[in-house]
Amino acid sequence: NFNSNPPKANLIADMIGTIRYRGPDDCGVYSSGKIGLGHARLSIIDLEGGHQPMQKEEGRLWISFKWEIWNCAGLRKDMQ
Repeated sequence: NFNSNPPKANLIADMIGTIRYRGPDDCGVYSSGKIGLGHARLSIIDLEGGHQPMQKEEGRLWISFKWEIWNCAGLRKDMQ
């Protein structure tokens, strides 16, 4: 939001509601200052984790990320 009004979390949640059918398993909202992030999630592999928007440990950096690593099993094996 580039004007002086911060994004409203309830407005972001309403926007997520319009696409909730695409990610019915989880949703999340982050709003601070001029930044607002919303995410609807369809859980396929990581059923318990993966809540978004995600934050770095200290909470200073946030991201909403649609990620799919199709060869994750092979990569995990290589990394172990």
